[in-house]
Amino acid sequence: MTSPEKSGILAYTPKQRDITQCGSGQQAMMFLEKLLPHLLVEKEEAELAIKYQKTFVYTGRKIALDVFQAREVIRNKLSDMKDRLK
Repeated sequence: MTSPEKSGILAYTPKQRDITQCGSGQQAMMFLEKLLPHLLVEKEEAELAIKYQKTFVYTGRKIALDVFQAREVIRNKLSDMKDRLK
């Protein structure tokens, strides 16, 4: 099995009580999708993060206005959620 450090996947290790950072947004999305069924408190935030990451599809062109606007809506929702936790 590949260690979290070598794979670049976000991983929690109970002994270290540490988080290993992801190498890309795609890897973060895959991790969140696997973690999603186990989340209770931050499930909605994880779902929004996955939805946000899915808007990043490389086409070689500028992003469409509707995609940009969708990202802004998601980003604002995530920001509002974090503000409520403060």
